[in-house]
Amino acid sequence: MVDVLIVEDDPMVAEINRGYLERTPGFRLAGIASDSATAREHLNGSGISLVLLDITMPGMDGLSFLREIRDSRPGVDVIMVTASNSSPDVQTALRLGIADYIVKPFTAETLKQKIDK
Repeated sequence: MVDVLIVEDDPMVAEINRGYLERTPGFRLAGIASDSATAREHLNGSGISLVLLDITMPGMDGLSFLREIRDSRPGVDVIMVTASNSSPDVQTALRLGIADYIVKPFTAETLKQKIDK
C-alpha cells in the first residue's frame, strides 16, 4: 500500500482528489495539508512515499516546498498539480525531479494513470 499526502489549499479540490485517490487500489490517503507547514508535519516521521503537491499555496509555494522535500526526503515521489501545462513552473518542477505533473482540472482516470506510473 502506497501512503499518499495531498497538499492542496482549496478544500473542495482536496476533497475531489481524496475521492479519486480512495477509488485507486493500492494507494491510501495518509493526510491532507493546506499549506507547507502542515505538510511538513505529515512528512516528518511518516511512511508517506507519494505527495500530490499543488504549485500555488499560501506562504511557501509548491516549488519551494518541493526543494525542501528533495533536501529532506529525496526518496519521496512528488506529482505536481497545476492549472497550466505551459508554465515555466512545470519545467522547474521537472528539473527538480518530480515523478509527473497533472493539469487541473483532471479526472479520476488521469490521477490513476499518473500514480500507477
